[in-house]
Amino acid sequence: MDYTLRAPSVGSSYTGSDDSERGTPKSNEWDKILDKDDGYIKNWGKMLSCGQDTTIRISAFFRAVRGWKRSARFWTSYNTSYLTFGFRPVLEVLNADTLGADGLKAVTLNLGGGKLGGSSDAIHIIVKTGSTFTAPASDGLNRPDGNTGSYFMWLDVNGNSYAPGASVPADVTALTVQWTAPAYTVTLNAGNGTINSGNVTSYTYGVGATLPTDVTRTGYTFKGWYYNENLTGSPVTAIGDTETGNKEYWAKWEINQYTIIYDLAGGTVEGNPDTYTIKAGAFTLKNPTKSGYTFTGWSGTVLDGENNMTVTIPTGSTGNRTYTAHWRYNGGGGSSSSPSYPVSVPDKTDHGSVTVSPKNASAGSTVTITVKPDSGYVLETISVTDKNGKELKLTDKGNGKYTFTMPASKVEIKVTFMEDNSVLNFFYDVPNDAYYYEAVKWAAENGITGGIGSSLFAPNQPCTRAQIVTFLWRTAGSPVVNYLMPFTDVDEGAYYAEAVRWAASTGIVTGLTETTFGANGVCTRAQVVTMLYRFAKVQGMDTTQGGMAIREFDDFDSVPAYALEAMDWAVNTGVFKGDNNRLLPQNACTRAQIVTLLRRAFGK
Repeated sequence: MDYTLRAPSVGSSYTGSDDSERGTPKSNEWDKILDKDDGYIKNWGKMLSCGQDTTIRISAFFRAVRGWKRSARFWTSYNTSYLTFGFRPVLEVLNADTLGADGLKAVTLNLGGGKLGGSSDAIHIIVKTGSTFTAPASDGLNRPDGNTGSYFMWLDVNGNSYAPGASVPADVTALTVQWTAPAYTVTLNAGNGTINSGNVTSYTYGVGATLPTDVTRTGYTFKGWYYNENLTGSPVTAIGDTETGNKEYWAKWEINQYTIIYDLAGGTVEGNPDTYTIKAGAFTLKNPTKSGYTFTGWSGTVLDGENNMTVTIPTGSTGNRTYTAHWRYNGGGGSSSSPSYPVSVPDKTDHGSVTVSPKNASAGSTVTITVKPDSGYVLETISVTDKNGKELKLTDKGNGKYTFTMPASKVEIKVTFMEDNSVLNFFYDVPNDAYYYEAVKWAAENGITGGIGSSLFAPNQPCTRAQIVTFLWRTAGSPVVNYLMPFTDVDEGAYYAEAVRWAASTGIVTGLTETTFGANGVCTRAQVVTMLYRFAKVQGMDTTQGGMAIREFDDFDSVPAYALEAMDWAVNTGVFKGDNNRLLPQNACTRAQIVTLLRRAFGK
């Protein structure tokens, strides 16, 4: 809407006196305004207001003026170069005849306790009817007493907020100043799921909120929050700091499909499912058949023993399952039979486990024993004896597996484990029950670390830049590269010199400056993970990201920007597991921690 500001017409002469005084012609704008509301123009003592009109009563250079301390109706003419003259503009809408009878409307501005010119009364602005208009600026408005904040928005009756300069819908007729950032409600519909932590019920403008990810439902996988009940569009992870209004979101669930693995030991069966879900109806496994054998039962998931003839998986079950079929040999020629005999294993073994397959075997068949020591322990003894106490021959198949030929009697297996003292050949300060025991053993056996001297590893000592680069270099096979050493503080005779040269040539490390490496500087966990990530890429490993698992940690937002991609990779691949749900990226990384990370990443 176009407009102009100008002086009003006040009359080129006058008639009457005092309060009955009028400019002539009487249709002048000054008097028409006072006729409509005699209090609309406040008289300004000792100041005259210039009008558009010139007068020839004295000189054509004189201008008609109105008002004075006597009356707002007072008319006279003066040379307007005097300092006692002011200007009271009127706003003239251009082409007003095109607007129609109701072409303009007033919008009420409530100051919400604030003040304009010392007054807290509502003010009005005139806008074009049926058109959007611009939210007024905050210039000149004073905040309510005691309000020292900086927030300012206009609020309409429907709860919509507008910043100064924003477009306001045409149907809005009143706006109220918001001096304090509003809080809005958040409704999260988790369906039949449970929000375990991080629940959000409200958010504040200017702050926003992060929606929870620790949401579970038995038999389902949480796939995110959606803004609509139909679960269309993209998932929402957070409410932005500039968003407004109450929010409602719905959880999307993907039903889990679980596998069922069968070991039929040579038998056959049809109709048993390979997969199922929590919503599957209850089903009973069909029993297999095997020529020359009688089925004696199932063993497996949630079953006791191996003689379960009827196995039913009820509705609402979850988890992958494994079932093994067991048989009794019927014998050949229809006359004699060759029975199976039990293979007895200890109910419990200290510092390790032992399993056997099959648990019943006929004479002449092969039985496999699998032993698995706990961390820090090794197999000490293993023996198999028949019913007469005769020890049977065992064949070592490697990887903890042993086989023997079943005699025509029951057998008993005995296994013992002992502490693995092999690390004592390297270091005295690495106990076999430490979480880093296997990692240190791996690093020592592969020549990655030789300790700090005097048969000590110093697991809790912070890892320096020189040490981590040397560990990585040795893990890579100690390559020799033809590369000019860029760092003047690395002595060519230092134990880590070739490692630094190699790491710099591959881009795994950069210096503290272009010419300084800082060999003795302590590495933070974020710096170590970044070096591991770069090393993995140099080694040609797949570093594709599998998600944003670091957001599940309480302090994920403290990860420095340079390390975000690396930390993502380390967490998603299981290389980095955190401490009490914290990443602690700025903490120093110890020697025990670095060899543990190295083994997880490159020791498989």
